[in-house]
Amino acid sequence: MKTLDEQYSYMFDENYDPTRLGKVAFSRWRKDPNSLLFSLSRYKFVSKFLDGKNNILEAGCGDGWCSRVVAKKFKSLTLSDYDPQFVKEATKVNSDLKNIEFKINDFTKDHIIGNDYDGFYCLDVLEHIAKEKENKFIKNIIKSCRKNAVFIFGMPTIESQKLISPENRDPGHINCKTKDELKKSLELNFEIVFTLSMNDELIHTGNGDMAYYIFGICCMPK
Repeated sequence: MKTLDEQYSYMFDENYDPTRLGKVAFSRWRKDPNSLLFSLSRYKFVSKFLDGKNNILEAGCGDGWCSRVVAKKFKSLTLSDYDPQFVKEATKVNSDLKNIEFKINDFTKDHIIGNDYDGFYCLDVLEHIAKEKENKFIKNIIKSCRKNAVFIFGMPTIESQKLISPENRDPGHINCKTKDELKKSLELNFEIVFTLSMNDELIHTGNGDMAYYIFGICCMPK
């Protein structure tokens, strides 16, 4: 098949197989395409902020579709999730990338043994962790990484939940926080914690009470 503009003809070759959306990404695309854009923006931020690192770990990868943004930037990326179904889906979605490993792990119970990660991130995960399990979750992440690693945690704010109609709220969001609460929580395990606000795809240093999403960037584990 040839297109009128020859440079696009490869797209219609019978051997050209476009990447499919993962199940989570497809759900967002179908319900609210903007939410997929915002999620991709968060992964782009991670890929930029961890620049210079080599061996990256993600916790709570879900379908792993957005993780490709990070995978393209680093030597090695390990995608982990506590749910085997999501790890299976992430493996399918990223089957063409050779620098990704996949692990089933619940950080509320155990750490990943024998690895040497110098960068870590989890996005839209911490709000799903019960408060009584949060500290162990973070400690097991720290145990999985090098001491000089950089750690990034991203989550929706408690204020954002008020903007979502009750029928559309994720019932798994049991631990959303204010910007100050996130900082205090992370400071229990890290000497240095920086927090940033995010609205849509814009990351800024503005008032946390007006933020829809927040990042905690950490280093120097205690």
